[in-house]
Amino acid sequence: MMRRALSLLFVAVGLCGCGVAYEQNRSEILRSASTEAFGPPPPANYRGDGEAFIKHLLKDPENARFEWIGKPRHEAIQPVFASAHATPVWITNVRVKAKNDFGGFTGFESLFTLAWKNGKIVAYTSSTFGIWTYVQSGVGTFGYSLA
Repeated sequence: MMRRALSLLFVAVGLCGCGVAYEQNRSEILRSASTEAFGPPPPANYRGDGEAFIKHLLKDPENARFEWIGKPRHEAIQPVFASAHATPVWITNVRVKAKNDFGGFTGFESLFTLAWKNGKIVAYTSSTFGIWTYVQSGVGTFGYSLA
């Protein structure tokens, strides 16, 4: 029992250390990375591409409504969960109004953040916790490897 508790403690401390290192790397990239490190900005039709991508994630995509927030901007995200490294990308934010399981609209509740690299969506999050889901390379027209 004691051994298990110590193991869990070491894992928790290790993950916290990754978070601190990631934030330091992220801050450094955003402060000093060249524009070329982020690659080209999202394509001119990024809204249409983003909406098409998000519709693949929804139960009732035909009735979805989108509200884009701001313009594309630089960000640095973790290439894998709990990584200490940060990868420079462009991000866009969009609120989505979609029908719930009962067929009614719930308002603009879901906030999606899309990460772009070389004109392709590479990751997204619809979580307030910022946990990224990565798009596998070769998936439709969206996937691109972060490597």
